[in-house]
Amino acid sequence: MLQKIEMGTWRTSDGRGGPSLLVKLRDGLASVRLGQIEYVAYRDHALTFVLVDGREIRSRILKGSFARVSDESLSDARFVRPHESYVVNMDHVQSMTANEFEMRSGTTVPISKRAYQRVREEFVRYMVGEHRERIL
Repeated sequence: MLQKIEMGTWRTSDGRGGPSLLVKLRDGLASVRLGQIEYVAYRDHALTFVLVDGREIRSRILKGSFARVSDESLSDARFVRPHESYVVNMDHVQSMTANEFEMRSGTTVPISKRAYQRVREEFVRYMVGEHRERIL
């Protein structure tokens, strides 16, 4: 199944490892599995997908807003937007403070003061739900 999202990303499901995004690059396409995304950063009007293996995949220049693209492309419950320029995969978070997420890789991702309460609630709800499912 291929579902066009917005401005160069498509959500796909191939049954071989879960849902993916097909991302338009400057010179081609890249398939990115949602579970392999550590976080996404928006810089210079492009998305940088930082993967758990350390690779970075940079999209072509976007014409729309990061909020719209991230809300549509990364609508999976494991993703949260802690800052206007970042989306984090909560499966790869080591810890959270009032100012940042520390990822398992050691990288830190900022949490804006305005978003903190919402992000904290989403993070706790997600983590409690994940651990409950693993226990059951």
